[in-house]
Amino acid sequence: MYSLNLKKNYVTEVFQSGYFETVRIERRQYNRIMLDFKRDYDIQLPSYTKLKNMFGDPEQLRILTKFLKVTICLKNGDRLVYKFFPGFIWDLASVPKAFRSVIDNDSILMLCPSLVHDTNRSIARFSIRTTDQLFYQMVLQIGKYANPLTVRLKARIAYLAVSSIIGRTIYRKRARDRASWIIRFNKFKFKKWGEY
Repeated sequence: MYSLNLKKNYVTEVFQSGYFETVRIERRQYNRIMLDFKRDYDIQLPSYTKLKNMFGDPEQLRILTKFLKVTICLKNGDRLVYKFFPGFIWDLASVPKAFRSVIDNDSILMLCPSLVHDTNRSIARFSIRTTDQLFYQMVLQIGKYANPLTVRLKARIAYLAVSSIIGRTIYRKRARDRASWIIRFNKFKFKKWGEY
């Protein structure tokens, strides 16, 4: 587990190389999606039942269809570099349905932070508190050119959702099952300032 103090060494930039191209899982379409992934990427996706056991409600899941690299720059010059490969499955931000009129799980503001958050939580790369703070700071950075009050409100609601007792319990319940799948489609590097 890496140690990271985000109060002093906060997120200054979030870059992504590649596009968020995803497929939403729908029960009626899932067999076709499985065949497409086998044909296009030579990846055998888990069965619908196994997805349900690993992640919960499969209808809330997205599958990445293109390579994506996310670089998070910190104040001291360190960088967190994540590489996500086609076949990566995650369940977006755990925003309660009551707040979905304010925060859309599929919004640009939430996609990248939720991808990194789910990875860090499943693999226990950082402490839970650090993972949740990183999520919050990423939402703020990605939305920095939008209305600051709206972005802060959305970031706070999303942060409260992922860091709540309910959010942690739901996630912890299936973390072991999903970790092996997430590790398979994710690479991570912690780069100190000056390293390339």
